[in-house]
Amino acid sequence: MAVIQKEDFPYIEALEVHDCYAYQDLKIVVNSDEKVTFRHLILTGKNGSGKTTILKFLYENLDRIVNQNLNVFSEIKKRKEMVQSPTNEGHSSFEAWKKIITEWETVLPIFKTSISYFTKEKKHNILLTKFDARRTTTLAEVKTGTKGNEVSKLLNGNTKPEDFRKQLKQHLVNKKISQAFAQIKGDVDTVKSIEYFFNSFTEILKKIFDNKKLLLTFNAEEYEFYIKLEKNHTITFNQMSDGFSAFINIILDLIVRVELIRETVKDNSYNPCGFVLIDEPETHLHLELQYQVLPLLTTIFPNIQFIVATHSPAVISSIKNATIYDLSTQKTVADWVVGSSYSELMMTHFGLENEFSNVADEIMETTQALVENPALNPEEKHQKLKKIFEENEKYLSPSLRLALEVQVLKLERQLAIK
Repeated sequence: MAVIQKEDFPYIEALEVHDCYAYQDLKIVVNSDEKVTFRHLILTGKNGSGKTTILKFLYENLDRIVNQNLNVFSEIKKRKEMVQSPTNEGHSSFEAWKKIITEWETVLPIFKTSISYFTKEKKHNILLTKFDARRTTTLAEVKTGTKGNEVSKLLNGNTKPEDFRKQLKQHLVNKKISQAFAQIKGDVDTVKSIEYFFNSFTEILKKIFDNKKLLLTFNAEEYEFYIKLEKNHTITFNQMSDGFSAFINIILDLIVRVELIRETVKDNSYNPCGFVLIDEPETHLHLELQYQVLPLLTTIFPNIQFIVATHSPAVISSIKNATIYDLSTQKTVADWVVGSSYSELMMTHFGLENEFSNVADEIMETTQALVENPALNPEEKHQKLKKIFEENEKYLSPSLRLALEVQVLKLERQLAIK
């Protein structure tokens, strides 16, 4: 089966939002640069701004187009003609037609090339999936090996993404069993291929756990994988914290999907094209991992267009090849945000008045009111300011401490002059 080349793939160049609650006829331009094959899309905005809703309707239409091979644009046009025809007003399917128009037209992807590109022959070569914000998945227990194509049947059928993910450990177990049989038969190529797969996965785990000595081991009697960390501490996939589970849930799902596509096209080096939608990739993640999630995903899966919704300044400033669109202001955010500090982003993009905490704000406001109080002389101000300093000593960050010290020095100079 012929592989799909990155240069030919119809990546999304824009989204048309026709009737999505507060949004009417909104167009989000994802990529307008002909020199760039594709750009990722990062949606931001306040709670209730529509990020999750847009991802939901976009995925549903992508699923109809890619997996169901439906020309959504043609189907919408056909039903509009039916609704607009006076002879059909009393038809039993009249309301159903109107509903389809509304649901399907809510968020439409505009592709780089014609929608006719998506055909039944290419369907199984395209990676398409969506990750919801709540995505910790308990992998199903494995009691025995299954036929190698059982998991791929789930992927190519109408199985929900969540149900597919529960069977990921089964797929890994099947690979280990296949490796053992290949070893017995002397099939060196298969042994090396499977070994490469697990070595690559282990390297990814090392990056996620920030542990260069991490080991991934398999217990054949228990059909269980163990992640060995420092001091011989071991955990299974189902024993991970919510943060690691949420991240690895994405990674493992995509690795398996890629591998199954590679088996379909019979090319172990092939990097599939496709679309991955993630709602809040920062879910449960420490700030450092929030910054790593998109760079790691876009590096491992270079031909996948990621479309994400986020509240995290770490996520929106983590990659260059992305369009950031703020649904609250309905504007594309300038590329300089990638070079911004987190505190700057919190003020310019996420609506905070300043970079300090509420406690720091209170200390600064008290200090400012004291310095500007006309009823106090410099000596009284100096004494009261020193008291504020002493009472809040343990709450002072380096920057806040410097701000207070400057005020103290100013007053001391005034006193010295007098």
